[in-house]
Amino acid sequence: MGIIGISEIDQKSIFRVLSACLNLGDINFIESNNSSSDGCKIENIDKLDIIANLLEVDSKQLGSSICFRKMTTASEEYLVPRNVKQAMSTRDALVKALYERLFKWLVDRVNEMIAPTNPSEVSLVIGILDIFGFENFKYNSFEQ
Repeated sequence: MGIIGISEIDQKSIFRVLSACLNLGDINFIESNNSSSDGCKIENIDKLDIIANLLEVDSKQLGSSICFRKMTTASEEYLVPRNVKQAMSTRDALVKALYERLFKWLVDRVNEMIAPTNPSEVSLVIGILDIFGFENFKYNSFEQ
């Protein structure tokens, strides 16, 4: 990555985000023991602490944002508990958002590095084609 101009600090940040994404998949949820709500809680808090450290965020706020949603009315805010299925969907959405933003940043960075410095120069283009859905066919090849 250093060859394309990504600094050592940026490289460490990339690896931190990727590591957080992988570790988020290991978060497990259990039903809350509170009989008045159908909420959930994170089973492996130690894993959440690792993820929060990697993302440099507060562990309690990260856990709360996954297990609760904020509902705002005209004058008040409520934290509404999520059930296990909703919390899993929130966790997965967070991973997808982190990965998508990291990928976009990397693509933009590579494009900056290969952009010609002089507009009169002939520029070369690297194109990536990804068509969603081909991975679902029994026979998958480039010719499709």
